[in-house]
Amino acid sequence: MRETETPPAGYYPDPENPAVERWWDGTAWAASPERPPVNVAPVVEAPVGPPRNNQFAMASLVLSIAWVFFIGSILGVIFGHLALQQIRESDGREVGRGNAMIGLIVGYAGLAFGLLAVLILLD
Repeated sequence: MRETETPPAGYYPDPENPAVERWWDGTAWAASPERPPVNVAPVVEAPVGPPRNNQFAMASLVLSIAWVFFIGSILGVIFGHLALQQIRESDGREVGRGNAMIGLIVGYAGLAFGLLAVLILLD
């Protein structure tokens, strides 16, 4: 660069103290060598689209109602607990807590009913 050319705007070694940098706006030096604070907004991940239904919640509800000799109730209880955990960890991206809760209630009731039926039959 020739002596007559002025450098573009940016930070350059301070002419008074080359150990620090000072802002050059293209025509004059900044009054202070301190860099102004940079305000950066935090990155917030927004959910994309509407929340989706948790599939384990629906499976819990359907299997608990189907019962099928304890198997439906057992799977309904397992899937209900999995659904509640996934919904809690989804930060609003999944819904279906009501279905999972109904699946759990009906599943546990089916297990209790089945156990009671087995005890009556063995008596």
